[in-house]
Amino acid sequence: MMTEQLFAEMLNLGDKWEVSKLEVLAEQSCIEVTIKDTAKLLEGMECPCCKRTDLIIKDHANERLWDHLQMWTYKTVLKCRLPRALCKSCKKTWTIRAPWEGVNKHSSKDFEALALTLMRHMPVSKVGKLMKVDDQKLWRILRVYIDKERAKLDWSELTRIGVDELSIAKGHRYVSVFVDMENHSVLFAADGKDAQVFEQFTEELYLKDGHPHAITEVSMDMSPSYKSGVDSNMRNARKVFDYFHIAQNLNKAIGKVCSRERRTKGDIRNLLKKPRLFQKNRDKLKEKDQQTIEKLKELNTATAMAYQMRLSLQDIFKTKSEIKALLGLKAWISWVHNEAEKEMWKYFLNPLKKFAESLTKHFDGIIARWRHGTSNAVLEGINSVFSAVKRRARGFRSKEYLKMMLYFTKGNLTGIPNLIPSK
Repeated sequence: MMTEQLFAEMLNLGDKWEVSKLEVLAEQSCIEVTIKDTAKLLEGMECPCCKRTDLIIKDHANERLWDHLQMWTYKTVLKCRLPRALCKSCKKTWTIRAPWEGVNKHSSKDFEALALTLMRHMPVSKVGKLMKVDDQKLWRILRVYIDKERAKLDWSELTRIGVDELSIAKGHRYVSVFVDMENHSVLFAADGKDAQVFEQFTEELYLKDGHPHAITEVSMDMSPSYKSGVDSNMRNARKVFDYFHIAQNLNKAIGKVCSRERRTKGDIRNLLKKPRLFQKNRDKLKEKDQQTIEKLKELNTATAMAYQMRLSLQDIFKTKSEIKALLGLKAWISWVHNEAEKEMWKYFLNPLKKFAESLTKHFDGIIARWRHGTSNAVLEGINSVFSAVKRRARGFRSKEYLKMMLYFTKGNLTGIPNLIPSK
């Protein structure tokens, strides 16, 4: 019985349960641990209905199995026929729950804690193979924990949010992600990237004691659908357009400038064969890159001009003064328009001109970044973290899985087990 007692201690069964049998199934690489209740099980237990302690064991339910931690390379399974208690006073009958049982009726707490810890750092499919269970079971366990912890969230003090889109399947499907700009956590993820995602978020907001008209600031890109969603659902919210998305649109415009010039000027085609070069910051340029840009400047190319405009706009967004930013941005827009009107660059700089027009259209929302001290670092951080998660997992085909992983990794759900303590 020494081995059975050792396993009982490892399972922390106490004196109300005991290991009655151990069986090693070598062909199945499995260890079966049979557990049964002891005579002390009902000590101190109350009836869930009348709170009386006049209880007896009526009978035992059918045998149930629980996945447990592996022993070496062997899968461990716990087996038990759970006792059913009867209250002599009110005649209530119920099945006594196993103390080792997790949120899933067929896995132990220790099994779930290890699985959830591994799922934070590994693809779920690989965790399933490692722990010798179907990954669908792991997703079900994760869903229960997420739903349980999200039900506890209180958004009554929520006032500043950010919203951004994440793509699935190479950009053909989208999920809009709402972020708390104060504590940097993911609040809500909704299918799509249209105005209706704000209606879905508003419904969730009410469920968690928040109110859409308490939202005073929304950091987002310049999407017309997002603007419409804010206007329709959050009447007191000011729209703030962050530099992260502005820079993305600027890089696209410069890419078009480079592409147009490369097609029409064959003599400089080799210098323009790497359009991503003109999306780099000064400190990221290699010596060879700097030489290429200097040659393009000497040749008076539109791409070199566009790159200088990019660096100039970047410097404007680095300033901390609202007045300097306002004047600098107006001057930059005027500069782009003036250069784009010149006959020699009219065709080439037209994409940059359209970009400058979009800045004029959204000018108040852009300046709000300085006026209210909003930083896009939160949205950038969320994007970088989850991009890493998607790469590690080679993407998620299911939107539901993607949203679950968002809540799991960045949802600030403190009640989910994690065997690796956070720093």
